[in-house]
Amino acid sequence: MDQRAGKGRHDFPDGSYYEGEYYADQRHGRGTLVIRGAYRYEGQFDEGHMQGQGILKYDNGDVYEGGIDRDKRHGFGVFRSAVGEVYEGDWIRDKRSGRGLQITHNGER
Repeated sequence: MDQRAGKGRHDFPDGSYYEGEYYADQRHGRGTLVIRGAYRYEGQFDEGHMQGQGILKYDNGDVYEGGIDRDKRHGFGVFRSAVGEVYEGDWIRDKRSGRGLQITHNGER
């Protein structure tokens, strides 16, 4: 059976898609994953998972830029909400953790 390798695109029935690099038939390297009705991810993939550094742009206008580990926000990252709130700091498995700077939509720290 042939396995995808190199660059390519896969379209899902719901309109979602992945476009980028493949290795051994898995998303691997740099790519863009668009999940219709949820988010757009641009960044690194490893063995099919979002992994490394990337940018998540959510359909509601929120944006996260930073570390990703197995599809979760992890490590250092900056989250900007659609209403103007900002969190810059550490993440562990998709949750804010440790040291960080939180700025509310009205500029309070």
